[in-house]
Amino acid sequence: MHRAVALFRLFALTVLFTGSALAQDASPKAPVEALHQKLLDVMRRSNELGFEGRARELRPVVEASFNMPFEARAALGPDSAKLTPDQLDRLTQAFTAYSVAQYASSFSGYSGEQFETGDVLKRPNGDAVVKSKIVPRTGPPTELDYLERQQGGQWKIIDVYLDGSVSQLAIRRSELATVYKHGGIDALIQALNQKAQQIAKP
Repeated sequence: MHRAVALFRLFALTVLFTGSALAQDASPKAPVEALHQKLLDVMRRSNELGFEGRARELRPVVEASFNMPFEARAALGPDSAKLTPDQLDRLTQAFTAYSVAQYASSFSGYSGEQFETGDVLKRPNGDAVVKSKIVPRTGPPTELDYLERQQGGQWKIIDVYLDGSVSQLAIRRSELATVYKHGGIDALIQALNQKAQQIAKP
């Protein structure tokens, strides 16, 4: 009898903590806060890590927080439907390398900045916007809004809005359109990899 009660209590605790973990993982704030935590970490250790170290540490959290396959397809536009699985995979890898390089370059020092995660705004289509700010030691904060969509029960970032209006994905779509139009998918993949390598150069 005592053993049965003990097992029941253990089962109840397991369900409680598992449910709490799943609820935390399912929160739209989770990928944003994971990204911000790692950005602060590499910013504080910027000189120690150097560009390659920052990129190496940022890549896993960027891949976990963002839906990179979706972003790569969205940046290309409707023509992404014409690509083979191999082309889509190579495009995603190149797009990811370029994105990681941009983060490693942009967040390359620390002067007392902090990230603040704000409200979550649900959209009618099921997407969510997570409001956040980069707050410098002095001066006005910079607003960063993260557009997210669920993928396999997990929230993933699919776009970032600077100052609440400037779409990072729209900027990248504009950058990539001309290259793709004139050279096709292979030229676009090559251009993304070259951009990542250029950003890495001191």
